[in-house]
Amino acid sequence: MTTQSDSFSEAKELSRLDNPAVRKRCVKLKWRSDLQNMFAGLSFILLTLAFLALKRGYIEFADGPEYSQTLPALIFVGFTMLGISLALLASLLGFRNCCLLDPLEHRLYHQIQFLWWRKRQIVFRQGEILAITTDGQPRAMKGGVLWCYRLVAVGLDGRMEPLSNWRQAGLDKWNAKARELAPLLGCESCEAPPQSKVSVESKDGAPTLKFAPPTPPKAGRAAILLLATALPMIVLLYYFIVIKAKR
Repeated sequence: MTTQSDSFSEAKELSRLDNPAVRKRCVKLKWRSDLQNMFAGLSFILLTLAFLALKRGYIEFADGPEYSQTLPALIFVGFTMLGISLALLASLLGFRNCCLLDPLEHRLYHQIQFLWWRKRQIVFRQGEILAITTDGQPRAMKGGVLWCYRLVAVGLDGRMEPLSNWRQAGLDKWNAKARELAPLLGCESCEAPPQSKVSVESKDGAPTLKFAPPTPPKAGRAAILLLATALPMIVLLYYFIVIKAKR
């Protein structure tokens, strides 16, 4: 009974966003979700594989002193990958991912929409936000580590809600943006130091922000899903182009 009452109460609160006056006063912050990033990366990989498959299906290529024959079976594979990649790219046009900041009620909403489907949720209510700050993430690059930063809202319970995309060398920009948005949510802003990740710890029974030193870069969830999806396609294409061509 309590769960149903809570769900009804939240649905009633979310219905306020249907009021044009409420939507007009809200500040909208758009950013790409992990799903959008995965779709974009997967479509790029499929486009590349489709080009290789179609090239091998239509065009002969030199294999030592002789020429290998074309593989017409790869034409179907190539056009299939091309169709999937274009469908993924087209689907990105229908995605909408954003946060809504209500400066009057000091609330933070998250909204994700795909075409006519839409999902809204209340992330933080008034008094539930500890601070607006900048979070850092190290990424392994050739020759060293590159730090990227994004704006986040940190709750008293340690939850973090992204308010922007990751941006290379965006520390100063997001620190300034945190000072600008904090009054809209009725909370404090906290300037993050360079090359640090933010977390919440308890100090004298009260939650406080902690900025940790650099840690070894880890693969993100989106990168792992992208690799797990694309790897079987790469292996299949390699089989057709390299192994089957030599039979």
